[in-house]
Amino acid sequence: MSQRYVLAIDQGTTGSTVLVVDIAAKDGTKVLGQATVEFPQHYPKTGWVEHDLEDIWHSVQNAARHAMDRARATIPTFAGNQLIAIGITNQRETLCFFERRTGKPVARAIVWQDKRSTEICQRMKDAGLETEFRQRTGLLLDPYFTGTKMTWVMENAPELAAKLRHGSVVMGTIDTYLIARLTSGDAFVTESSNASRTLCYDLGKGHWNQDLIKELKLPSRDVLPEVLDSASSFGKTRGAGFLPDGIPITGALGDQQAALAGQACYDVGEAKCTYGTGAFLLLNLGELPVSSNSGLLTTVAWSLRGKLTYALE
Repeated sequence: MSQRYVLAIDQGTTGSTVLVVDIAAKDGTKVLGQATVEFPQHYPKTGWVEHDLEDIWHSVQNAARHAMDRARATIPTFAGNQLIAIGITNQRETLCFFERRTGKPVARAIVWQDKRSTEICQRMKDAGLETEFRQRTGLLLDPYFTGTKMTWVMENAPELAAKLRHGSVVMGTIDTYLIARLTSGDAFVTESSNASRTLCYDLGKGHWNQDLIKELKLPSRDVLPEVLDSASSFGKTRGAGFLPDGIPITGALGDQQAALAGQACYDVGEAKCTYGTGAFLLLNLGELPVSSNSGLLTTVAWSLRGKLTYALE
């Protein structure tokens, strides 16, 4: 059997890890090379947390180069053009802004830990909106989630908001940014587990909800990426520099959902708890988006062949 290699990118809150995986090794799947590159955190004001997206891009580039160098130390014949696919997992609710045409960033990302939209969340709660958001998205009105970060930008960053209204700049989570950058702007996409963390995604219908988009004061649906299955044809590398052109990106999941899959929690009732920058418990719900009476979140675990699997978090 010919050797088949996959590049796995794990873009996290403090660093990026890349693995080169042989999925046809004699003794099963085998990691041939692995590297992690950290990047700076930015705290411009109390409660604000930002990432420079160029720092993130360079961390992915460098980690991939180191991982491929280590793979060559194990298998001297390994080359980048032997990669058959790329998979991505990522820190989830972090909000990115980039040029629609090129994928290049135009502002620092607002990180999931950022609290700048706290007053917006309270205002929306006072207006009686939390029940609607809870029922439709499974989430709470909290600055943790991407949606109220978007609202903050539309209300407080006039130059960036104008570009978003014009359509020259778009926004999305880290998976969307990385895919756009890997494809030099050819792909503007996300997948359901990441989309379900934005306060814009309707859990029951499986797509963006126009009413919620209006409540969050987004200029239009067009500033948000197309939502695909978690295993899909997301695009092919073009002009990335550290990888040959034409490698398909075929998988993406938010980091905690990827951990649920990685721990083989594929059946209803199976759960995992992982510990990193935060600690996260996820329970597989299967095909029913069960609501919690105890403050847990309902979220998408993954989407395959047009069918959603849900989780409590």
